[in-house]
Amino acid sequence: QFGYLLTLNATKTAQTITFPQPAGTARSAGPVTMAATASSGLAVAYASQTTSVCTVSGSSVTLVAAGTCTIAADQAGDSTYQIAPTVARSFTVTPAAQTITFPNPADTLQSAGTVHLTATASSGLAVAYTSQTTSVCTVSGTEATLVSIGTCTIAANQGGDANYQAAPAVLGTFTVLADAPNLSSSGSGVTPQQVHLTVPAGGSVTLLDSAGQPATTVTIAGQGTYTLSGSTI
Repeated sequence: QFGYLLTLNATKTAQTITFPQPAGTARSAGPVTMAATASSGLAVAYASQTTSVCTVSGSSVTLVAAGTCTIAADQAGDSTYQIAPTVARSFTVTPAAQTITFPNPADTLQSAGTVHLTATASSGLAVAYTSQTTSVCTVSGTEATLVSIGTCTIAANQGGDANYQAAPAVLGTFTVLADAPNLSSSGSGVTPQQVHLTVPAGGSVTLLDSAGQPATTVTIAGQGTYTLSGSTI
């Protein structure tokens, strides 16, 4: 009789990872879900190789900044399956869009001197202003200086940064009104005074009430001589 010793070498089964290419995504789009799968059916683990651009928690990728996001997919295997070869995918995180909100300043007498500008960008970045009508108004920082009567037009811009696209420019307009002297023509026995004002076409003259508050605004339609009656203009 003969005896036999049989030695068996069991080997683990190989596995692979399928990792669909993520699409380019705007930073403002929020977390992106990864969808890699292992041929073994075991769960895939993810790790960011560009943490300054994107980070990972589970299968959710948080977009931190614009740039190239690279994610590695791994499966460590078990008693039946070998470790899967790592598969990495990269996608572009694009700057987010932004918009500007620019309320039109109220029409203002030239004697006010300046008007504060209050545009805001949805990104929270600072807005820059430029005058489109420098003969009527100029700009320094967030203040418009009133130079002459007429229509003041201000452009609000935000040039963007690494994480935000440049915003479309928004125009704000308002009228710089003519200042006029008080006419002491009210009351009995008072002779009305005559005041000559030169106002360009399209300009305005504001009539004030007895309390000195704006009552009526008259817009000059075209060249000519106009007569206004009132106690104060």
